[in-house]
Amino acid sequence: MVSTPAKPVDELSSLLDDVSSSSNELPVTLRFPDEAPLTDELLEQISQLNKPLQFERTADGDLVIIAASSIDSDEICAELAGQLRNWVRSGAGGVITGSSGGYVRGDGHVSAPDAAWTSPRRRASMTEDQRRQTYQPICPDFVIEVRSGSDTVASQQQKMAAWIAGGTELGWLVVPEQETVYAFRPGEPVEVVERPDTLSAEPVCAGLTFTFEYVWDLEPARDMDKASE
Repeated sequence: MVSTPAKPVDELSSLLDDVSSSSNELPVTLRFPDEAPLTDELLEQISQLNKPLQFERTADGDLVIIAASSIDSDEICAELAGQLRNWVRSGAGGVITGSSGGYVRGDGHVSAPDAAWTSPRRRASMTEDQRRQTYQPICPDFVIEVRSGSDTVASQQQKMAAWIAGGTELGWLVVPEQETVYAFRPGEPVEVVERPDTLSAEPVCAGLTFTFEYVWDLEPARDMDKASE
């Protein structure tokens, strides 16, 4: 465990309070000096003390502050994560995480996908100590990101490409306003799927097909609910 002086953390928390009041200017990147690096322990402290902001650590050791996702994107994340959870419970096994479950890629970058699945095979390759760490030193087999807030499609595509480069076997970037899914796989061009009714996650996730009808109809369904009040 690396001990961190209290004063720098207090000063940083004050700075983050100022940043959170201007969420339209996010994401913001903060540099850390070499003599006081952004350790896993400090990153965890910052994340816990400054919810609902989200944080990442770049491969260079910088802190990236990300605005909290919108209600609409959260709803989509919950729907897709729910379908993923049902598949796991049907016998696939493995571990599912959401936006609070961080992973450390081989380049040192720490990030948390909106939804992710790590297979039993990949989990078995980790030691017991690694499994207990706050940030898992492994890339999930399958990750899902939903575009939200100030994230650009280009920046999200770069992030997805980094997951694939780190060892992820399948990545989906869901862009609700385009009703489009960008599918990333190692060694293959990005597949652009426009308004799919269903989308298979095979062969990475054997037997798993997502239903997107509800995802695209979330906003109309919400308007109908309002009209019935």
